[in-house]
Amino acid sequence: VADAGSPSYACPTALKATCANQFVFNPSQADMGWAVPASVGVALNAKDKITLAIIGDGSFYSNMQEVAVIKYLALPIKLIVLNNGGYLSIKNTQTKYFDGRIYGVDKSSGLFFPPLDKVAEAFEINYQKISNRNELKGACGSLNDPHHRYPELIEIMCKVDQEILPAQSFKVLPDGTRIQAPLQDMAPFLSQE
Repeated sequence: VADAGSPSYACPTALKATCANQFVFNPSQADMGWAVPASVGVALNAKDKITLAIIGDGSFYSNMQEVAVIKYLALPIKLIVLNNGGYLSIKNTQTKYFDGRIYGVDKSSGLFFPPLDKVAEAFEINYQKISNRNELKGACGSLNDPHHRYPELIEIMCKVDQEILPAQSFKVLPDGTRIQAPLQDMAPFLSQE
């Protein structure tokens, strides 16, 4: 189950759904935090299979109260929280379209999130932090382990300034005017040749 923001861009590209597994996400609505309650519904219908919910840290805090349901029902859901230090998609939009003026998207611009290890402790679920690629390889191996059928919050540290590309952006005309580029001409822009 993938959430809005970075997971809605990366997951459809990187994950391979097969007959043995399914990929569920809602790109048209882009509701922040949707993946947490959606993972409950998926897990209840998954016949004890492990459910992965991939969500950004900003989106997670929008709906984290649903972790209480996950804990109470002991659902085998792995909440994979991509920690990019705030609201990356909103930060990218503010940077592109508002001349770099950002507000309320990260710690430096007035946003506070409690530490995820403390959140996991409060909900009494397992917690794991992944800070580099070597740690990621080890964690991925345990995701489908039948002995790991319990709720868990897995925090993956990500770049705080990751630009999502390709993306729709402005083009600058020869006279300096900025116009919205058409959908068929995504940034980073290529020459017409």
